[in-house]
Amino acid sequence: MTGSIKSVSSFGKSTRTITAYLDKFPFCREFFSTDKNIITPDDFFNIFKAKLYKFIPEDIYYLDNQIGFGKREKIEFLP
Repeated sequence: MTGSIKSVSSFGKSTRTITAYLDKFPFCREFFSTDKNIITPDDFFNIFKAKLYKFIPEDIYYLDNQIGFGKREKIEFLP
């Protein structure tokens, strides 16, 4: 897979990303000492000392060594 990484700078996108992550991994809410339903990007940074980034794929390949060593096929997708 190839692509680029960009910072998630929008407050709204950051908040939605954090909310989606916590919905998928609810045990991570224990890291936050707040009872708020919405964890802000500042809350996230204060706990993990990390900013949010997104990976934007350019080329994706499916690799299957059962077919043959190094056999890969490019996957077409809509970004």
